[in-house]
Amino acid sequence: MADAYLLDHAVAERVVVVASLGHLTPDGNGALMSDPNGPIDFQATGFDWLAITGSSAQFQGVGTINGCGRYLVAGTATQGVAPATDTFEVHIWDASHSFDAPLLLVTGMLSTGQIKIVR
Repeated sequence: MADAYLLDHAVAERVVVVASLGHLTPDGNGALMSDPNGPIDFQATGFDWLAITGSSAQFQGVGTINGCGRYLVAGTATQGVAPATDTFEVHIWDASHSFDAPLLLVTGMLSTGQIKIVR
């Protein structure tokens, strides 16, 4: 990951993914904002799929960075069971990168707020 942004602190401002009965793909919106080396504002424009297993949710979709481009996004969010902490991992990549070597990788534990997985 020589040319990837690895963020050791990130603010997941809001990510909402909704899977409705009768729909083949989830809908919703998402945003990931961080500023370790300059402004990064990822805005999801659509989601391809959402899978929930136990206390973990995985998703994949597309979006823009700072209002430009077409980037793929995939992530995992895990709702911790007390006293465990909620965790997240988000990979963002473009045509010259991949999931395994993303342009942007954000991973960590929530220090405030919560991940809430509802079925």
